[in-house]
Amino acid sequence: MKHRFIALLITSALILALAACSAGYDTTAVNGDRGNGAVMPPQNVSKGPVADSAAIEGGFGYDMSAEAAPQAPGYISGAKEPPASDGRKLIKSASYSIESTDFDASLTALDGIAAMFGGYVQDSSVSGGTALYGSYMLKTAYYTLRVPSASFEAALQSVGNIGNVTDKSSNTQDISDVYYDTETRIKTTKTKIDRLTLLLEQADNMENIIQLENALSNATYELESLTGTLKSYDRQVDYSIISVYLHEVAKVSDPVKPPPVTLSERVALAFRNGFDGMVRTLENLLVWAAESVFGIIIFLAAVVIIVLCVRRSRRKRAKAVTAKFETEKDAE
Repeated sequence: MKHRFIALLITSALILALAACSAGYDTTAVNGDRGNGAVMPPQNVSKGPVADSAAIEGGFGYDMSAEAAPQAPGYISGAKEPPASDGRKLIKSASYSIESTDFDASLTALDGIAAMFGGYVQDSSVSGGTALYGSYMLKTAYYTLRVPSASFEAALQSVGNIGNVTDKSSNTQDISDVYYDTETRIKTTKTKIDRLTLLLEQADNMENIIQLENALSNATYELESLTGTLKSYDRQVDYSIISVYLHEVAKVSDPVKPPPVTLSERVALAFRNGFDGMVRTLENLLVWAAESVFGIIIFLAAVVIIVLCVRRSRRKRAKAVTAKFETEKDAE
């Protein structure tokens, strides 16, 4: 009796084990051994004249969606924080406006900063200097530097030392979520391509072959697009942007002072502003006179000639009237 009970237990265990294996066949057959890259196609693939398009898009029964695809190590679907082992992906940028009384030296220093920190000048333009008719225009320059992100802060300090900084701003953009999502999509798309390639090798129906080739072409295009996007992210993360507007000045701007409060301070400020305005007006008038001296001389010479001509004309008229009067008198 005891032996029969033990045999019954063993038989029941075997039946349960076989049932469990039968229930889990589909998952094992579809997913295969991902660690070894083995993929087993399902045995119930339709090879009729018209293949099921949904089956082809899903890999003939495979679930090609991102949710079913293997995820990157440490990646959690829908998570807001990137994997701790990879760190955050940050795009850093800054913008500076700088005055310089020695424009050429500042420009040379700006070129040297990019090379010193292992970066490069992405864009540059310089304008100003001697213009038409010999008049001088103050120089300006626009530079866009790309420097390694590890040297970003040090490069900013060097940029700030080439002149008087009048304005600056910085920005840091965290693209960790979209970066790691793109990485995961690349791995998912590669898995999809491998499965479609395997099914294409096993297909023996022209209709299925054509549809598989189209699906494979779309997946390949998607992979190329995602790879290009990820490379663009890498460039932006690895190399930060520093935009510099450099302009030449005769005198750097005075530091900003607090506004006057008391009446005496306001009167004193108004007096200084009025005096400075008068001095600038006289200086501008003197400069204008120096620039226009030849025009003034020509204008005065023209006025003198006109006055002399008018006087001569009046004398001739007066002489003619006098001569006529005397002639009429003698005739009488």
